[in-house]
Amino acid sequence: NEEDVAKQQRNRQKTLLYILNSTLDTYAKAADSTLGGGAKSSRDAALRAEYLLLEAIQRATAARDDGEEEEMKFITSEDEKDGNDEKDSFVSTLSMVPPDVVSFNTVITAWAKSGRTSSFNKTKK
Repeated sequence: NEEDVAKQQRNRQKTLLYILNSTLDTYAKAADSTLGGGAKSSRDAALRAEYLLLEAIQRATAARDDGEEEEMKFITSEDEKDGNDEKDSFVSTLSMVPPDVVSFNTVITAWAKSGRTSSFNKTKK
């Protein structure tokens, strides 16, 4: 049934968006410079959050411009046999989801918590 397939697709999108935002939130918490991880680790966490967000934006824009939705691909044992890195497959899967306002706010929070005000000002623009 086409209606059931569409419903499953929407549920998958919602689930992946939740996972994307949770991952970004984890990076934002890791970027908290008051946790004692040091300035470099705070900056690295904020950069990882920004990278994931930019990947999601780029893929969503490309899919929209092509006029078709990119098929969601989950990590399978076949992917691992082909030599694909599990982390890269995870990022690829998450970046297929168009980010929402929570995604953007979370990355801004990551930069703010990193203690690097110049980066935060760059992100605000």
